[in-house]
Amino acid sequence: MSGEVFSRQKVCRGVADEIAILQGKIRFAVLLGGGNHIRGTASGQTGSARVFADRMGMMGTLLNGLWLESMLRDAGVQAIHMSAVPLTWVKRYDPVKARDLYEAGEILILSGGTGQPYFSTDTSAVLRAIELGIKRVLKGTKVEGVFSDDPERNPQAEFFPELTYEEAMKRNLRVMDQTAFSLAREYNLRIQVFDVFETSNISRIVQGERLGTIVARKEEFVR
Repeated sequence: MSGEVFSRQKVCRGVADEIAILQGKIRFAVLLGGGNHIRGTASGQTGSARVFADRMGMMGTLLNGLWLESMLRDAGVQAIHMSAVPLTWVKRYDPVKARDLYEAGEILILSGGTGQPYFSTDTSAVLRAIELGIKRVLKGTKVEGVFSDDPERNPQAEFFPELTYEEAMKRNLRVMDQTAFSLAREYNLRIQVFDVFETSNISRIVQGERLGTIVARKEEFVR
């Protein structure tokens, strides 16, 4: 879930309500970005500058994790917050323990990215899905799905309802980074990019609606 969700209180509350509705109906984990606090603007940098920028980004995801945990508690939902960055108030992420909790039906909030610099939130989400045995990744953003260009800057940008991993990587589409796409392709994860600011979209997707853009292997689109 994009960190930008947390820049709008109404949207954030709506997402928390959606999670509360889905509790007990499906198994899921929520991995958070931190773009509302700081963005990975140092991606072109190397050395200590990039390391510190990425560390600040990880801390931003922790803040959002605590925020979401608090809102869910207010809604009567006991989610388990685990972070790749050690913090006294939050459980330290461990892939074995996390998978046990997930399989037991617990809702997981995952923050801190991978705990390492040079890895994006997208890569973190795909990695955690693989570790937890999840086959479907929903990426909630502020746009309808995947476009050929930024639709906010270019109204003529082409919308893609579906893409193969190869197409997404060849076009160098910025919705996810190449590492995330490569990992998802290797482990056959189905990625669905959608507008999370329309909070009812989460439940609609879970109920089977084909919203946003689906990125998967070519054979999934053969009819």
